[in-house]
Amino acid sequence: MISRIKNIKESGLPVVNSGRAENAEDFFNQIIKAQFANKEVIKSIHSALIEYVNQDSAVYVLRLYGSDPKKRYELLRRGFLSQYPDGNKIVFCDNTFAMPFAAMKINGMAYSPEELLDYMNNPNLQCSFGSTREEHELAFYKYNSKSHINLNKNGWYLAHIIPVGYNYTGRSLSQTFRNPDRKEWEVSANGIRLVETPMKDTELSMLKAHFLRMVHPLNSFLVPKRSLVAYPGKNLGEEQELINIVQDYIKVEFHREYNELMKIMQVPPQDAIAAKTSGPIIWSESASQIRLEKRHYNKMHKAGTREKGADIYNTDEEETLERTLNSIGKGAFIKLYPLIKKNPSITIKEICDKIPSYKKYPPNCLHSLHSVIYKNELEYMYIDIQCYK
Repeated sequence: MISRIKNIKESGLPVVNSGRAENAEDFFNQIIKAQFANKEVIKSIHSALIEYVNQDSAVYVLRLYGSDPKKRYELLRRGFLSQYPDGNKIVFCDNTFAMPFAAMKINGMAYSPEELLDYMNNPNLQCSFGSTREEHELAFYKYNSKSHINLNKNGWYLAHIIPVGYNYTGRSLSQTFRNPDRKEWEVSANGIRLVETPMKDTELSMLKAHFLRMVHPLNSFLVPKRSLVAYPGKNLGEEQELINIVQDYIKVEFHREYNELMKIMQVPPQDAIAAKTSGPIIWSESASQIRLEKRHYNKMHKAGTREKGADIYNTDEEETLERTLNSIGKGAFIKLYPLIKKNPSITIKEICDKIPSYKKYPPNCLHSLHSVIYKNELEYMYIDIQCYK
């Protein structure tokens, strides 16, 4: 699967273009409906995923413990692998893990349960957008950037119909799966934490539900990311009206598969939520154009709020990175951080000697930028920017 994911990346993924929809139904027909066009492939993937999660040697994922301030980086666990006595394994990840699966659906690429098992056991498995030094020290999975797919970079936001991080019929994910101590990996000779206690049936069923919620082609769809879409709301991919439209379509076109999937995903009974997204939806590859459109909407509408509970791990990693870099000047960050990391006491004169173009800036500006970079020690962001570039 990794070689085929690499081929998808090299051949090019679809990018967000410009368009306008009068309402959510129109937007679905223009942007989302085609994502489910490869029906036989999607049905084949469904069968492969159901068979995969029911085998004894499956590797499951947990979208947990992938975000913390720098002073708490020792709590991050992306790429950390645990193995239970029955043979099942768990690896921590962030939302980036699901992106190759979405790319394969769009490209009409099916896979077998055996291929998926090989993929999940490959040390080059993509578990995260980036990796901190603390994670890299103990992570089993250290992905190859050549097979790294980031749909955010192409302008997309990966939305889920049934949320990944919450609303399970059992306990919450973080209550069921506590964050293990780093020492449990440090004593391992092969980078795999060995769990002595057998996995409970309740834990296993939750892992199956969680895995399918993350990667199943009938539980996700792509919309333009927030910086490239304007409408009277905050996050189009989490608007209940649009989710209802997508879900209703899937229930008809993939009736048998979706019924089987819903029985495994541990979706608690809930009343139907009727929601309405007023006004047209505008998207563009130009973020500056969308900013103008958003100003227009802000004058006419009060921005909508999300109906559901907060899914704190469902983040657009590139968008977060972009905001941070823009706050300090992305170009300056990329140029200055290596110098300051190597020599934290470097002077402004020494910086200007190494980057002559900075001589034209006022000294107080450079002092402030040096202070921000040094104070925050954005090592995590610097590692991530290599993927972003």
